[in-house]
Amino acid sequence: MIYHLHNPNEATMGRFARNREWRARPFWMLNTFRYLPGDAATQAARSYGRRMRSILEGVGAHVVMQAPVARTAIGDRDWGAAALVAYPDPEAFHTMATSTALADTSRDRIASFADQYLIPVSPGFLPGYAPDAPVRPRADIRTWDRASLETTPNAFIGDHHTQMSAGRAAALLDDPRFDHTQPVWMLNLLKYTGGDRAQHDAYVAAGGQSFLGRQFGLRVAYSARATFPTLIGDIDWDSVAMVAYPSVHHFLTMGAHPDYIRIHRGRIEGLERTSIVAMQPRVVKL
Repeated sequence: MIYHLHNPNEATMGRFARNREWRARPFWMLNTFRYLPGDAATQAARSYGRRMRSILEGVGAHVVMQAPVARTAIGDRDWGAAALVAYPDPEAFHTMATSTALADTSRDRIASFADQYLIPVSPGFLPGYAPDAPVRPRADIRTWDRASLETTPNAFIGDHHTQMSAGRAAALLDDPRFDHTQPVWMLNLLKYTGGDRAQHDAYVAAGGQSFLGRQFGLRVAYSARATFPTLIGDIDWDSVAMVAYPSVHHFLTMGAHPDYIRIHRGRIEGLERTSIVAMQPRVVKL
């Protein structure tokens, strides 16, 4: 069986097609992309995207969320775009992945892709989530710059693998593709320490993404109920979540709050590995 994809994990692809828990059920596919540099790669990526829309329609799939603007805040892979695609079932994905139509896109894919994750996840944004609903943070929100990032204690800034350097945070603030007056989503890829989520769940229960987070406008848009091993990529993530903030400044202000700094140890100890990708997505279909 030939899968016309970017470096697929073929054994995992086969297990996904046969898995009883996923078979004949709708699912979403998380895609993260790192593109090759240069104008030629950019044009090839645009061509690939146009052709993929038609291919997806042919198997009853559609794009749920598209984030052409993305940047890794925390983690060792520099992602530049992301998307969620809804499939009617794994059989539809298998049909698409082995089709001659997808094979015909190989030139564009090779010319544009440097790296990719492809992760099956359970479908559905959280009940009641509305991206255009007004958000009214109760805390005072600070405007951050390079100097304040370097001098102000912040749970998200440091040299642990669950943190980013002050320089990386400043690069996110300086990225001209981001409009920092607009909402940002943080895509969280989570691998729990020892495969046990209990410690990370205790951090969440302590306020990391509940009452404390809501003071800064945090809203959880998506939290995977199930995550299948990665079909493309070298890490099998335990869970995936997407958390929306009114801006990057809200996210950083939360990280500097003393109560968040106090509970953040649970996140550090609970995650063996993580990646947080900042995105300004377009929600195509709720």
